[in-house]
Amino acid sequence: MKVRFGARDKDSPRTVCYCFGHTVESIREEVERTGRSTVAASITAKVKAGECRCETMNPKGGCCLGEVQKAVRDALTSFRQTRKEKQP
Repeated sequence: MKVRFGARDKDSPRTVCYCFGHTVESIREEVERTGRSTVAASITAKVKAGECRCETMNPKGGCCLGEVQKAVRDALTSFRQTRKEKQP
């Protein structure tokens, strides 16, 4: 195996998209910077263009979009909670 398997790994970086190198941490960084994530849309466009290799790159042997969407939801939830806590 060339990369760690993110679903079981607790150490950073935790890969969620093996074809395009997205990690839980990169998703969180984008959300913290912009308040949103473009990762799922980007991956979807690349899948439609035939640029993914999920069956061979992903240790689960299939599409990562479910894991990516979960990472985005988690990052957005954390971002919103942090913003709410910082409000006076």
